[in-house]
Parts: sequence; C-alpha cells; structure tokens
Amino acid sequence: MPATDPMTRYLRRFAEPEAALAAAVPDTFDTALVIPAFRESPAFIERLFADLADEPAFLLILVVNQPDHLPEDAETAALWQALGGSDGESVYRRRGRHGLLAVDRHSAARRIPKNQGVGLARKIGADIAVALHQAGQLVRPWIWNSDADTHLPAGYFGALGAEPAHRAGLRPDAEPTACIYPFRHRIGTDALGVATALYEASIRHYAAGLHWAGSPYAFTTLGSTIAVAMEAYANARGFPRRNGAEDFYLVDKLAKLGAIHELTGPELEIDARPSNRVPFGTGPAVARILAAGDAQEQKLFRHHEAFAQLRQWLGLFPELLARDPGAADLAPETLAALHAQGIDKALAHAREHAADPQGFALHLHTWFDGLRTLRLLNALRARWPDVDAETAAAGPF
Repeated sequence: MPATDPMTRYLRRFAEPEAALAAAVPDTFDTALVIPAFRESPAFIERLFADLADEPAFLLILVVNQPDHLPEDAETAALWQALGGSDGESVYRRRGRHGLLAVDRHSAARRIPKNQGVGLARKIGADIAVALHQAGQLVRPWIWNSDADTHLPAGYFGALGAEPAHRAGLRPDAEPTACIYPFRHRIGTDALGVATALYEASIRHYAAGLHWAGSPYAFTTLGSTIAVAMEAYANARGFPRRNGAEDFYLVDKLAKLGAIHELTGPELEIDARPSNRVPFGTGPAVARILAAGDAQEQKLFRHHEAFAQLRQWLGLFPELLARDPGAADLAPETLAALHAQGIDKALAHAREHAADPQGFALHLHTWFDGLRTLRLLNALRARWPDVDAETAAAGPF
C-alpha cells in the first residue's frame, strides 16, 4: 500500500500498540467483529458462534478489559481463563472456519485507564481489524461492532450493500461511512422491561425529533449496532478513548465524511439489563429509571417545542450568509445557547469560506454537528423541560 493510503497512515500514526497483535492471526477471514467484554460470562461467546455458524468466515476480536481503578473483577478474570488465556497479550483459536482473537486488557499490568474505558477497548479491537485488512487477512474493508448482550441474527454480515431505510449525514448520497442496524430490546412485562421499553422509546423519539427538525445527524447510535467503513474510520482517527459515548462521537465524525445508512435489517435483539459498566448509556439509564420508581410517570422525552426551536434554527442556515441570527424569531434561550457555543465565530468562518447559500449552509452543518445539537437541546430544557411518554406521543412527530 502507498504511504499516503489513509489506513496505512492511521496504523503508523494513530493506532494502538495492540494493532501489532494482528501478527498472532495466521489465517484469512471475510470479516471481523469487535466486542469489548467486561463482567461477561463465556456463555455469550458460545451463543454468538452458534448464531453465526453459517455466516461467511469471520474473526471475533474480543477485548477482555477492566478499568484500572477497580479491584480485580472475578467474572472478567474467569472469562479470560475460560478462553485459555495466561500471561500473554492475546489468545487465538480457530472455531471451525471462524476464528477468535482474545486480547488481554484486564490483567493488572494491562488494565484500561478509568477515563478511557470502553472507547479504548473498541479502538484496540478495531485497530487490529484495520491491521489485518492491510495485511491481506480480512477481505471486506468494514469493522463490525457489537456487545455481549446483543443477539446477532443470520444474514448479519450480508446486510451491508442493500438499499438503506434512511440516509443521513452531510452527504447522504455519498458512499456510506457507517451502517446502523435496526434493533429492539428483549423486554418482559416486569419493571425491568417497562424501564427498558421507555428508555428505548426515548432514544427513538430523540432521533425522530432530529429528523423532523431537518438535522443531518438524525440517527440512533448504539455501540452494538454499528458497522464502520475502514477508510472512514482511519480518516476519523478511530474510536475516541472515552468511557462511554464513544459510538456517538465516532459516528458524529463519520457523518461529516459521507453517508450514514440506517439498514432495513436484519434486526438485532439486545438483552434488557441494568448495568454500571459505563457511566451513561442504556444500562445506567435503565438502572436510574428503576431506582426512581413508577417508570410510566417519569419524564424521559424531550419537549417538542425544543425540537421546534431546532427546526427553526436549522431552517435559517442558507439565510445567515447575509443575516444575523439575532434578527430571527428565535427564543432568547436558543440565541443564548448558540452564543455560548460560539456561533459568532462559526458564522464569520463560514462567510469567509463560502461563496453561496448552499455552501454556507454546509459549513454551518459541519460546525453545528450532533454534539452541538445535543448541547442546544440540553440548554433548552431550562425553558422546555422533558415530558412523559403520553405528552411526547401527542407531539408533531
């Protein structure tokens, strides 16, 4: 590969040292699947290989990890032992025509820094996948990502390439930089099931609100549902080393590089379970809902007026080439939140670099990304607090 190839450059400059563990894999596979494992039992591995037995030859890259601020976790240590791990950095095993590469980031000398958590674990696995592809040992230039609590159906790897249900990103007609699988949680009628169903509804409601508002960042990101194009992954410099929301931050970057495809299927099923593995996300959110009691009455959904403000703001973008946002009929809270994020500087930059309203709007959409959208909606909670499910269902989307 030429030195200018994005993946070669990424491996040389930004990859984790564990990318060298690709040398421990002597075989060639069609695809790679990356899963971080902390406080998991070996049972999910057996289930996964059984569920995907008829899929094209794949390599499961399992990053067995533990944060360095916790005492040794017995369940994680037991998983490593069950995999045949010892004092080495990795274990490689054939599973029929498939393979398993387990990486040790749980032992005392290799634990993951507290603030880098699952993001670093995913990055390690994905970096190994890039290295394998560059070595000619992975055929498809994609990185599939999932979690131990997710059930992957037949046809999982073959779904990429089909016409998506929805295209998002700044260039929705461009080549996809990431694909997002449809999902649902496995829920019962008990308190855990109700809490999980409400949380799932709230994140779907958020994405629907963004779509209604006209945001190019209108998609739902869960780490267990994303496949990432390797070249785009390299250009985005990989998963951020964060203890949570690493999926959101990566896909937010990928949405600026190309299209985000939301696939029509197959649907992934995720076990409902409270969790404290990461500080935020599905598990902690469900745990908080359970702790608060009476989940049906809890206010978990954004107020539709906040999305209406977002819609009005995004609709102004082409006009702002020659217009000040203060002259628009935006709520004072919206203007204050935008100024707090540096809108004046962003407008000046966009006006300097854009020759027409369409190019200007593209500059603004690049700046006002999914993260800044979230920050605006968070700021608007002061005036339009979150609402319950019944109130949210009566909204305009």
